[in-house]
Amino acid sequence: MPLYSAAAATSSETVYSTVLSGAHGRDRREERGIEKIDLQKAKKYGMKEQSRFGRMKYTYGGVVFIYDPKSKREITSWISPDASLETSGTKVSPPIILKKKTGADTSYERKNQRAIFQSELFH
Repeated sequence: MPLYSAAAATSSETVYSTVLSGAHGRDRREERGIEKIDLQKAKKYGMKEQSRFGRMKYTYGGVVFIYDPKSKREITSWISPDASLETSGTKVSPPIILKKKTGADTSYERKNQRAIFQSELFH
């Protein structure tokens, strides 16, 4: 099977998206165990944010990827301690569970107590 075909060139598959690497970016990926496909996924599907020096920051699947759109090159990448591998990269905080109100804490109970109190005052 050929490595390159017309179908592959027009494909929207992630592996066919281009991310140019510099020496620093390659070294950091190797050091941190990040594959190039992870950067391609981050760029294609991840959360995009403005970073310093006109660069873009992509976060996806626990990988943070810094990209320079001027030189069209990877700058660096790292594994994010904040994002889990199951999320899209967005920072999701755990839900806040509120204590259920009971008795005189609920508005229904306060209304009933007020009605009882008023009926005792005026009768």
